[in-house]
Amino acid sequence: MESFSSETQPCKPLPLLLTPSLQGLRFFAALLVFFGHMGWNFAGANGSLYFLVLSGYAVTRLLVREWSLTGKIAISAFWRNRAKKLFPPFALAMAVTLVIKLLIGAPILWNHALSMLIFVGNYYNAFFKHPAAGFSLYWTLSLLVQYYILWPICFAYLMEKSRIHLIAITSLWILIPLCIRATLIHRGSSIFPYIYNSFESRVDALAIGSLLGLTATRPLFEKLKPWIARTGCEPILILSLLFYLGAQDDLIRLSWGLSAQSLLICVLIVQMVLLKNHSAWKWLSHPTTVYLGSLSYLFYLFHGIGKSIGLKIPAGVAAQSIGGLTATLLLAALLQPWFSPKSFAFPSASTLD
Repeated sequence: MESFSSETQPCKPLPLLLTPSLQGLRFFAALLVFFGHMGWNFAGANGSLYFLVLSGYAVTRLLVREWSLTGKIAISAFWRNRAKKLFPPFALAMAVTLVIKLLIGAPILWNHALSMLIFVGNYYNAFFKHPAAGFSLYWTLSLLVQYYILWPICFAYLMEKSRIHLIAITSLWILIPLCIRATLIHRGSSIFPYIYNSFESRVDALAIGSLLGLTATRPLFEKLKPWIARTGCEPILILSLLFYLGAQDDLIRLSWGLSAQSLLICVLIVQMVLLKNHSAWKWLSHPTTVYLGSLSYLFYLFHGIGKSIGLKIPAGVAAQSIGGLTATLLLAALLQPWFSPKSFAFPSASTLD
């Protein structure tokens, strides 16, 4: 399957609206994931949700850009590019984890490891209660790969009809998981791993990001600016709401709360695009922050190993967290030249508009 094409002639390329400040937001998400797994159970530490929404938005902007340039989507090329960027460092992370487990004599759930390697590990977590075996943290990658298989096909096929068709189907991808979670949540805590991990109950975060990616235009963002980014303080309100929703009980958080948080993250994305030069937020576009954001995929893959190193420090949680964070960052920085995993390809500022 090489591509779907449209009879429409390619037009002027649309702006990507992917600012370097979004790399900083990715690193913030990576920190939330890490500290959440280190046991810092502060409210709202759902970094994976930020990754999912950002990924849906970024990959959709890239597809919109390709469509505007060529009038088609080269689906096979898309899949090859995703595989090249995602799989090699993931395979290394899995191999290192398995070797460490063999060396220290830790039990290995081979079926669990295999499920992650073939990108259905989110369903293993869903049906086997999210086992703490060293591989469960990769469920997000399984969900992403499943989306990357389906979304470009859906995008290309429906864009041939009209953007309205694509927006309508994307909206269904948002509503159906919400209905699934609202229906299942009352069955008790035994169903929570399924709600948290399965594609059909979590794809709304990616679809919400994609819906923003489909509808985003510079004029629209500028129209929203007086409402959501007038003073530069508004992102603090959005972050506060995100943390507030993350602190709610499971009946709220795992039902409509996940969708509400995803929508708020979309608002945060628009704010970061609009406020990229604001004095309070331009640090997110600083080369150091952007570099750290470029490490976020490797950081995610190896933070379980970094966490294990940190836990070996005979001190309190704070010292262990600092040690684990340092170890993870060093691993990611050392490996980046070999992989350069820019899996969501935020471009340089000069290519944005």
